[in-house]
Amino acid sequence: MRTIIKVLSEGQIEAIEVSDFELAESFIKKNIGTSDGSSYFERTSFFNIKGIDIICDEEGKLKNLQPSLKLENDVIVGHCIVASIEGNEEGEFAWYGLKDEQLDVVIEKLVF
Repeated sequence: MRTIIKVLSEGQIEAIEVSDFELAESFIKKNIGTSDGSSYFERTSFFNIKGIDIICDEEGKLKNLQPSLKLENDVIVGHCIVASIEGNEEGEFAWYGLKDEQLDVVIEKLVF
């Protein structure tokens, strides 16, 4: 099993256990933005740490969603998830739950 971190609002996080398989688009959409499944998503690097992404609502600021995560040069609004991004030999990328060592890094950044 792996884990994703869902950031609900500033200072509120939720750990969600997921399988070792690629995260489904429907799962991502239900866990970002307003969590109603209608969001288009975009990715950004999690504090420039290789292999860890933030997936958020592409239109969150236009929807006037509440801030959830402050980055160095931006603010993420609405619910977002932090996940592992991994590639295969063909150069295709997909999101997965965080491995234990990645989870430790994410928690340290979010809590401290």
